[in-house]
Amino acid sequence: SIAAMNNPSEMRAEIKHFKYTFPYCFDGDKQQVSRDIGVAVTPDFFVYDKEFKLVYRGAFDASRPTPQGYFNPSEPLWTVEGIKVGATPDGSYLRAALDALISENTSIISSIPQHPSEGCSVKWIPGENEPSWSVSEYQYPEAVSYHHAWNRKYYLWAIAYDAVYYVLSFFGYERPPIGNELRKGGI
Repeated sequence: SIAAMNNPSEMRAEIKHFKYTFPYCFDGDKQQVSRDIGVAVTPDFFVYDKEFKLVYRGAFDASRPTPQGYFNPSEPLWTVEGIKVGATPDGSYLRAALDALISENTSIISSIPQHPSEGCSVKWIPGENEPSWSVSEYQYPEAVSYHHAWNRKYYLWAIAYDAVYYVLSFFGYERPPIGNELRKGGI
């Protein structure tokens, strides 16, 4: 697998840690579902009506995270009207789409505003499964080096996490998903 954190054991830990009560799909090593529905970035939300017609595809809301990591410009490189950098997510775009769908009013449903998703590109597995409308980052040596380094970092921390939480499990502690710690920048 290309992204080590996107594996079933980490997903199970995340489900348990965050107490998900909704289906959470592992797309496997073929990425067939993502390819079939046309996922381009994460997160990318898709809402279908009862006839499985796509009525909304786009962003969760207008919030965007504040810049983190090595690339942190002092001024925005571009601005998009309505985008709220650093705001608390409220799910307003997705909620509006779902509310329109629940109304069952066809004129309201057909006029659901679409808000493009912004995020990291999907890391497609190179080769025959890669969609024709996407260009794999893995054709660039620097991208391959970056992702291999990221996976090595993950595996080292996963081993440490497993060892520490094995001992802590005797005292009632449960291992949180390691991806959560990596996203916070703590590792």
